[in-house]
Amino acid sequence: MIRNQKRSEMGEMASGTPSGFKALKHMKPKYKDDDDHGYQAGNAKAQNPDSVFPVTLAAYAMIFSKDQEWRDGEDQKSFAKKIYWPIADKLRSSDMIVRADETDETDEDKHVALVYISEKRQRVVGEHMSNENLLFVRLKESDDEDNEVKYGGGWTKYQQHLTRYYAKSSEGTLFSSSHQLAMIEFLLNDKKEEALGPQLLPKDACTPGFNILQQLIADQKVVATFCLHHPDKKMWLDQNWCQTYLSKQPLEDIREYFGEGIALYFAWHGYLLQMLWVPALTGIFVFAASMTAYGETSSIDNPYVCLYAGFLALWTVYFNYGWKRLQMVYQLEWGTIDDHLVEEDRSEFVQHPYTYKKLNSNTLKEVEQLAAVPPVTPASTWQEFYSDPFVAIFRPIGSAIVVCFFIAVAVVLYMGLEAVLICVLKVLGGMALEFMTTDFENWKTMSLVNGYDAALVAKLFAFGQVNSYFALFFVAVLANNFQPFGVDVSCPDKFCLNYLSMMVVIVYVVYAFSFVVDTLRVRFSQPLDYAKEQEEAKEDPMRIKETLREFKKPSLDSKSYIVQKIPVPVKHSGMNQLYLDKILEAGYVMFFGAAFPLLALLSVVFNIWHLRRNATYVLHDVRRPSYSRLKDIGVWMQILDITAILAVVFQCAILAFTSRSLFYFFPHMNDMEVVFFAGCFEHLLLLAKAMLELNIEVPADVQLNYDRKQYSIKCLTESEERDPASRLVFYTSDDGLPYDGQ
Repeated sequence: MIRNQKRSEMGEMASGTPSGFKALKHMKPKYKDDDDHGYQAGNAKAQNPDSVFPVTLAAYAMIFSKDQEWRDGEDQKSFAKKIYWPIADKLRSSDMIVRADETDETDEDKHVALVYISEKRQRVVGEHMSNENLLFVRLKESDDEDNEVKYGGGWTKYQQHLTRYYAKSSEGTLFSSSHQLAMIEFLLNDKKEEALGPQLLPKDACTPGFNILQQLIADQKVVATFCLHHPDKKMWLDQNWCQTYLSKQPLEDIREYFGEGIALYFAWHGYLLQMLWVPALTGIFVFAASMTAYGETSSIDNPYVCLYAGFLALWTVYFNYGWKRLQMVYQLEWGTIDDHLVEEDRSEFVQHPYTYKKLNSNTLKEVEQLAAVPPVTPASTWQEFYSDPFVAIFRPIGSAIVVCFFIAVAVVLYMGLEAVLICVLKVLGGMALEFMTTDFENWKTMSLVNGYDAALVAKLFAFGQVNSYFALFFVAVLANNFQPFGVDVSCPDKFCLNYLSMMVVIVYVVYAFSFVVDTLRVRFSQPLDYAKEQEEAKEDPMRIKETLREFKKPSLDSKSYIVQKIPVPVKHSGMNQLYLDKILEAGYVMFFGAAFPLLALLSVVFNIWHLRRNATYVLHDVRRPSYSRLKDIGVWMQILDITAILAVVFQCAILAFTSRSLFYFFPHMNDMEVVFFAGCFEHLLLLAKAMLELNIEVPADVQLNYDRKQYSIKCLTESEERDPASRLVFYTSDDGLPYDGQ
């Protein structure tokens, strides 16, 4: 009795969750009758309690369309139900759980089926995904008696025989809900035959470039598939992330719930907000000096303008350097530093009329030896698709010409200068450039390094730079030295700093206000009513209403961040658009902060709100995205480097052509000497940037802790022998020999 009690206590300690989200207990310790007298033998309710579906299992939604016969209850005549039945049977036959509203009273046009994967099945699939470098788990940081494990917390591939050494997620389960949903998608798409998925469709029946789920949607057998939220974790994130404006972000919980890709964005956004406090507080004193100078000379120019401009340039350089170090720290903490993900070909690329396929050299040798017998492996492993050389070379050049055209349009329009044009051209230019990248060019992968996303980001960033900043640059540098269309647009007395300061405020406020208007539009169309959602959850244990509500939202898992080929009710932006908007917004401070020193403070206030607005967008306004494991922010790091270089150039241009603050320190200099001085200062800053980034290293204690964790993982995997029961052979290889999946 004492031994069992001790085991029970140890079990409760082992089920403890880490800091952050605390999983709720959904199972009562005992059943009670109506009078709360404990278990009674004669109480029917106590002996036959209501069945409760375990909330520890994550739900994956599949939406089917109903026909008239289905709605009328004529199942045998319903063609739609004859499509649904085999799919549901295959899911259940592969040891997956399918729950559906068999009454069909919730919606007249849609049928909702929720797919789950049991805990036993999770362990088998988790090991297969780990072998494909798709899933990693963390070792315990404390043992069952709450004693700290030395060098624990490292990330490693999951192996069933080492389950007792792995830490539980904050949701109280071995695999978090995001991992479970990734396993379900892994099985539904039949990524690995040894995992014994449901095989909803033969792979040969799929259109080249489509996976099984995409083919089911293209064949109109399924309307949509998407991930559902974990109710308790979603509520916790809303209370401790979306609604807390001054507290630290729960990055570990964000990473666990959404994946490293989304967590890196919010880590970068939080880092930006933290770093903005430095120029914001400094700018208050410079602004006070500007107001004093304006009261005395009717000009905001003063000796501190040149010092603040140089400070902003140095701050921008150090901002990039600090983020690169912080990103490496996150890579070590989250175990992504050695990741090398292989991206699949885009379906648009594979299906493009100018895409061809060829056999690789190894397969060609095998084919010759087998007398031209085609290989039996899936097509994706022996066929390599490549683009027509003419299309790969000349169409990107055509897209570059289109980018230059839109830049020229923006330049001509901004000669007349209307701030509202920034928001208008941002939408029109984005649509045109996205069309050129998606339908005109032919990129092989979605990579943020050298694929579709990188090409689209480069175009939108180039156009966004001109669209957002050219009007201000024209006033700061060109107005006094250039006459567009023969019209004199120079500033009074050839001094433009006062006018530039006013313009910077107007343009920035219009840009920031556009996000507020968009937020109000979303809130009117999708009001957040937590009390109503909680009441619906109590009355709807099958989660049908919740699923249909999520179905109406746009999806964040798009092939591009503007258009998604798989039908969704609403087109949307995605994480790349969030990066672009935030970099362009921060650019106003980096480029023109010296003209209006309070701009950094305005940016701090805006980002405090906008950070939580983006959190609400990801958590509430779109469907739950699939788990994304990324090691870095991809091409956005190069975009930040370009922004830092431009910031140095812009600040030095303001010193040379707009402000006269250098004359306070060097009164005997002429205009050419000022330009020469600004040019030398620019080169020194760029040299400092290059020297600073030559050798970026993480803190020594972080690197040492990571090395110790890796050594601990190595010792653990080598010392623990695999359980013989896990190597039982339950199927054979293609040659008929026993195969245990290794």
